[in-house]
Amino acid sequence: VGIYKPQLKKEYEMILYDGGWYYVLARYHDSFILSKSFTKNNNRFIIFRPEDGHSYEITLVKVRL
Repeated sequence: VGIYKPQLKKEYEMILYDGGWYYVLARYHDSFILSKSFTKNNNRFIIFRPEDGHSYEITLVKVRL
């Protein structure tokens, strides 16, 4: 029997992207997940690929049916 203790981040790196500072929420082998903030109600994220300079914006929308 063991105890699982999740590793919660308390500090985030920042990157200057498109004239503004963004938090780096995650890094993958070819991309970064960026956000202006990491608050509970944040719904806008950017996937940035530094190798080719492409980026994709994702906006989450909640729908109640």
